[in-house]
Amino acid sequence: MSKLEHLKMLQTVIARMASNSFQVKTWCVMLVSALLGLATKDAKNMVFVAFLPVLIFWWLDAFFLYQERLFRELYDHVRTSEKEESDFSMKTLSPKSDPQSKVDPQSKVAFSKTLFWFYGWLFVAVSAAVYVLMRLLPPPV
Repeated sequence: MSKLEHLKMLQTVIARMASNSFQVKTWCVMLVSALLGLATKDAKNMVFVAFLPVLIFWWLDAFFLYQERLFRELYDHVRTSEKEESDFSMKTLSPKSDPQSKVDPQSKVAFSKTLFWFYGWLFVAVSAAVYVLMRLLPPPV
């Protein structure tokens, strides 16, 4: 019974990490949109600030995805263990400390397909906004 409770506890943490990742993406899009809107109204140079949240939230999202993968690996370890009793350990092993770990380091997770496409396109959109605001729109009067 305790093994099942441990698995439920790990599943809750995994779900929370996935939820955090979704919230990070939501906040990033909202903040970048607000900064771009502000840049079109008042201060054109504010458009350059929009790059900052993209990079920060990209790294934060990579952290949550990395943690989720570590907890999934721990979940599989508990699930496949021969012991019926569990110690309820929440200690994950990083790829550096455990050579058998299949989880990539956070820097590699940041450039996974899902994160790269989402934040890469957001980065391209901000770059396009910089081009439009700096080159194509007339200066404010």
